[in-house]
Amino acid sequence: MDWVVELVTDLRAPVLYALVVAVVFAETAVLLGMFLPGETAAIVAGVLAAQRQISLEVVLPLVAVAAIAGDTTGFLLGRRFGPALLNGRLLRRRRAQIDRATATLRRHGALVIVASRFLPFLRTVTPGAAGASGVPALTFLPAALAGGLLWGIGSPLLGYVAADSYHRVEEVIGNTGLVVLALLFVGWWAVRRRRRRQARKAEDPDTERPVDVPAPPVVPVVSTLRRVLAGGYAGTALGVVRPRRRTDRRRP
Repeated sequence: MDWVVELVTDLRAPVLYALVVAVVFAETAVLLGMFLPGETAAIVAGVLAAQRQISLEVVLPLVAVAAIAGDTTGFLLGRRFGPALLNGRLLRRRRAQIDRATATLRRHGALVIVASRFLPFLRTVTPGAAGASGVPALTFLPAALAGGLLWGIGSPLLGYVAADSYHRVEEVIGNTGLVVLALLFVGWWAVRRRRRRQARKAEDPDTERPVDVPAPPVVPVVSTLRRVLAGGYAGTALGVVRPRRRTDRRRP
């Protein structure tokens, strides 16, 4: 990034503002981030603001608005042209992977959109992928607004605070992005594994059903005793002879 700072040092403030806005906007709107990340432009803008070449109060809202506008444009373009690309011959062999990625984006759309703003590659492709996969606009726009504000204000501030060591800031941001990406992958893997288990249980409910073990026969002691006591063998069982009825027979 040193050569970028040296290249734009002699430019006037209006030109610098226009360049920063154009790069940040085009990163997600037309996939310029594949070649020139908008994060570089945002950090350089903060460095130039620390050197008093441009105003930080102007840079912060410009970068945030450009980021939100770029994400929204990429989302609309993905909604218009994305389905034809996803269903084309070039990606036919990746149909299963695309379906899984699309389902993940639909389930966790807002979280993925906000988090992707801080990851170099995902920041470029997520808006178009969200539009192509059918993510509702009411889900995408608030997430893009939140991510754009956080990233659009935070990136220039990092460059402004660490103007003397902006190359270290860029390295730290790259490492942080990798850590965030790893955490997202682990969380996605855990959720996927849990849902697979639930799907297997739903398909084969007998796998988790406890085995019915026949209970040992229970001798009805009480009822048997009652029958013995009440029946004709009560006297025998108790060792008592039932007395005979006395009948008064009067002799004539």
